[in-house]
Amino acid sequence: MPNIVPVINPKNLKDLEKKLSQIKEFDDLIQIDLSDGEFTRWKNYTNLSKIKELKITLPFEIHFMFEKPEKYLEDLIFLKPKKIIFHIEAVKDFNKCFKICKQNKIEFVLAICPETPVTALFPYLKYLNTVLILSVMPGPSGQTMQHYVLENIPILKKKNSRIKVEMDGGINERNLDTVVAFGVDYLAMGSSIFDFKKPMERIKFLQKELDDIKKIRRIK
Repeated sequence: MPNIVPVINPKNLKDLEKKLSQIKEFDDLIQIDLSDGEFTRWKNYTNLSKIKELKITLPFEIHFMFEKPEKYLEDLIFLKPKKIIFHIEAVKDFNKCFKICKQNKIEFVLAICPETPVTALFPYLKYLNTVLILSVMPGPSGQTMQHYVLENIPILKKKNSRIKVEMDGGINERNLDTVVAFGVDYLAMGSSIFDFKKPMERIKFLQKELDDIKKIRRIK
């Protein structure tokens, strides 16, 4: 059964602090989006030194949407995330990024944008545990899911049966059953959690929806 990964897309430092506080009771992995406004159409809060000062206690992954990710790799390592998600469209030196992450016991994850052929991931699957499929264009939260990318999930799992797939973008209770049916492992959800006054209550609601889907579909 897939895990919910709450996504924080911070507008500023206070927004990041507020949202971290709102889900402080969450006991699993969260995602923090960092966008440079060059690789993406949207620029959010990306002051890595200030983020480090927050001393985040929740386990987190970073979805790093930057045009030149290698330039910031050492700073990202300094934040001590569990995972760093790099875009295949931006990474120029896979070996360097993968090696440095591995040396620092951080999982290296590759992501693809909706328009990128899923076959672009094939050469790297043997090195990876997880890949992320964006079902919206990289940038702000609240976009509508592009459903055609769901077809990429079974294609990836057929190519490599052990690979875990995280889906990110436009997931909510209205399409949850459809996304689960395609075999996703992680559900990255931002606006469908943080657009509500009580994000933790919202997470519990979405988890109940997942539990109901599990019973109906008899998923282990």
